[in-house]
Order: sequence, then structure tokens, then C-alpha cells
Amino acid sequence: MSKKTKKPPNETVKGNNKHLTLDDRIFIEKSLDAGDDFKTIASHLQKSPSTISREVRSRLEKAAPKERLTFGRGLDCPTNYCKHQSGCKITKLCPESTCSSIKRCASCNRCNRICEKFEPNDCYKRLNSAPYVCNGCPNTRRCKKVKQFYKATTADGKYKERLVESRSGVNLTIDEHKKLDELISPLLKKGQPLFHIYTNNKDSMPCSQRSIYRYLDMGMFEAKNIDLPRRVRYKKRYSNNSSSKELKEVRKAKIGRTYDDLRNLIADNPELACQIVEMDTVMGCQESRKSLLTLYFVNSSLQLAFLLDRHTEEAVGEVFDYLEELLGLDTFRKLFFIIKTDNGVEFADPVFLESSIHGEKRTSIYYCDPYSSYQKAECEKNHEFIRYVIPKGTSMDNLIQEDIDLMMSHINSLSRPKYCGCTPYEVAKLYFGEDVLNKLGLTRIKADEINLKPDLLKKKK
Repeated sequence: MSKKTKKPPNETVKGNNKHLTLDDRIFIEKSLDAGDDFKTIASHLQKSPSTISREVRSRLEKAAPKERLTFGRGLDCPTNYCKHQSGCKITKLCPESTCSSIKRCASCNRCNRICEKFEPNDCYKRLNSAPYVCNGCPNTRRCKKVKQFYKATTADGKYKERLVESRSGVNLTIDEHKKLDELISPLLKKGQPLFHIYTNNKDSMPCSQRSIYRYLDMGMFEAKNIDLPRRVRYKKRYSNNSSSKELKEVRKAKIGRTYDDLRNLIADNPELACQIVEMDTVMGCQESRKSLLTLYFVNSSLQLAFLLDRHTEEAVGEVFDYLEELLGLDTFRKLFFIIKTDNGVEFADPVFLESSIHGEKRTSIYYCDPYSSYQKAECEKNHEFIRYVIPKGTSMDNLIQEDIDLMMSHINSLSRPKYCGCTPYEVAKLYFGEDVLNKLGLTRIKADEINLKPDLLKKKK
């Protein structure tokens, strides 16, 4: 049988590269109280002895002995703990009216507070070499000198405080900060979302997207929070199924085209869910005659917009007829197989909108419940990009369809989180092909050239 080999006494204990926990620190405190050395403690915790040494030295706390507030004569005063006490010959530090001592001031505890040459008397033998603390010293209670202790709870508190401080502030050099500001601020001022900027310039970013948000909050960039496309809170949405709210009577023309009918259709044919197109309108100011008809493709987040000369169902029908002639009936049916919309007056006649130029059925229209815009939430939410370029209260009378196509090209070229940084244009290109997108007036805009500010249309003019 082979003999067991003993570990050499000077062999270094390997650490496990993990931070000390509160339980570890409690063990260290108890071991120091018991008189154990650093190597013994390190072996039990699977740490390096130098780790234990650094922990104790960096997180110890000093405690001076309690002073008895007695003044006057006596060389046996236990509270004077100046290191120069034995050879000090200083006298008359106190005014004569307050001190009656005829001896030197070293015999009084008052010099601890008023003498300029006062220095605390450390226990050099114990406190200036391992274990660096008074834990485990048998003379702790009788000792008149300054004491140092290692307390587990205090040490853990200091550790957590330093951990937080090490992760606060700005982890950028001056050059990195300057380059980041020069990259981000101009694009934010164009109206580009931060996710889009980060996705298309990830290789040039020295930090994470979350850090950039934090730096913006700190006001480190030329662009400010107000330049971010959206810093809003949504109002709480309420269901219309409450017993206190009665639904309006569905018009006869809409029977079989309700939101519940659409849900039942999707439940029986799940593959149709990705073929839904959400339709809505965007209004200008009250004096403006023109408005926008928007069509949002759920499968790709692509949105089309068409300028309406008047806010009527005839104007919507004209857009449908134009698209049918442009794309052909088969392509129109493929793109707009199912349309989901609200109960606006411009969509009041579904039969008229569903019928093609030649009298054939070209699409199927379904209506959301009254006061339930959340049932086509994606289309509504995507309107925020339009409002960046055409704010509420802005007249659309001076716009033409080319302006709208340019705006939608910029919007559809934005990187989206739901597609891992891809754009709606790129996703729709896989579904419909680039030729169809070009026919619809859409082009791909380069990431750094995207502008979602009102000056986009002013520059065009």
C-alpha cells in the first residue's frame, strides 16, 4: 500500500475566485476570536491566506478605550493613551482656572483631546502584523491602548457599499465619451430611437444600451431625454366588458364581421393570424381636409399610409381601387386577405370596400368592438412614429403622396426589438418581395440617414 503524502507546510492554498459571503465573514470573526491564523482560516474557506489578510486589514474598525471624565491629580489615570505618555514633559495645556494639577499633563486624560502632539498608542506587536486586530487578545478588557476589531456585520456592510460604488459613475474615457456623443446625439436629434441607433452601430459602442440610457439621464450628451422619440406613460386601459357599460348595437351590415367572429375564424384557422392587416386613419388639425389611411401588416410590422383628400368611405374605396389596379387582384388578395379596423364612419360600408372594381370580393373586413382600440393595438402604437414627423394639430393640406411615401420609408427602415434588430422593410421583403414594396412607394433608408422629425418633409420641399 502506498503511503499517504502530507501536504507541504508552505504550500499555498488555492482560492475559488468567489466573493466572501456574510457566513464566511462570521466564520473569520469567530476564528480570530479563537486565535486561529490566516492560513487555517483560508484552508477552511478554500481561499488564499492573502485574501483573508486583505479582508481583515481593509475592513477592520478602530475603537478607542472609554474615557472617564475625571480631571486633576493622579498618575494612575487609565484613560490617557498617547504613545508619548511615558516621556512627555508638557505642562499647563489647560487654563489655570480649570485645572488644579501640578503634575505634567501626561497624567490627565484631557490631553487626548487638546494636545497638538497627541498620537494614539497602538499595540505594535499585534496590530502592525498578523492578525492586525485585537480579536482573541486576552488583555482586551484591561488594555488602555487603541484597539482594532474585525466585526463580520460591519465588514459585510463595507463590502456591499464598495460593490455599489464600483458600479456607479461613468465607465468611459474622455475620448470614448466624446466619440459616443458625436455618434449618438446627431442621430437622436433626427428622431431615431435609441434601439435603432445601438443596433446599427453596435461595433462602435463601448458600453451597453442600458448604460447609454443611464448616461442620457445623467445629462452627459449634447442630446437630452427630451430628444428621445418617446418618454411617455400609457394610460390604464379599461375593458369594455364591464356590466356598467353596454355595447352599442352592431349595424346590420356588420353582422358576421365582428371581433368575436374574427376570433372564431382564427381559432379554426390559426394560419390566418399572420395574414391580418390592421386599418385606421390619422387626422390632421381640425381645419385640414386631408387625413391619412394607414394599413399595418401584423406579420412584418410594415405600415403603409395613403393621403385621403376627404375623410369619407368613398376616399377609402378609391385607395383600395388604386391598390388593386397597381398590384393586380391576386396580389391584392394576398396582401390584404383579412382587414381589421374600427367603427369609424369612413369604414361604415364593408360591402363597398370588399368589392373589387369588377364586382368580385377582394378582401374580408372585420370590426373591433366599440371603444376598443386595444384590439388593434399594434397599428395604434405604430402611429407614434407618424406623429414624430406630423405632430398632432399639424395641417396635412400642403402634403402630397410622395411626402407620405418618404416618411413611411424612414419609419419602415427603423430597427425593431421584436425582430432582433431587423427592420419591417427587411421582414416584409421576405414575405412580398422587393418589387411589391417598390410599387407601394417604399425604399430602404440607410440606418444613419433616418430622420423622424418634422424637418424631414420640410427638407424635401
